[in-house]
Amino acid sequence: MKKLNCWLASGLATLALVGAAAAAAEEVVTQAQIEAATTAAQHEAIARSYDEEAAASEKRAESHAKMAQTYRLTFSKKPGASMANHCGQLEKASRSAADAYRGLAAEHREMAAAAK
Repeated sequence: MKKLNCWLASGLATLALVGAAAAAAEEVVTQAQIEAATTAAQHEAIARSYDEEAAASEKRAESHAKMAQTYRLTFSKKPGASMANHCGQLEKASRSAADAYRGLAAEHREMAAAAK
């Protein structure tokens, strides 16, 4: 059990570091790109960036769904249950982010069509 707790703690520490690195990473679309977008090609490029981020968010959602399932099946007591809930919340947030990115992509495609 002690070994499992160490494994879980190191896994959580790794996830925290990855999350911090992702937050520090460059924005999907910068303010400068949005301000400069006047042509159809520029709006389409922004839309593709949002499409890529939507796909990445869906991939994160799937990963968290699998982790939640593993926690539910493997651990029936409190620590596992709380981790399953945590992963479930991250899955939901990632799916919501994917929907938002798809919406932004659609809006930029409308702007691209209007710019033609």
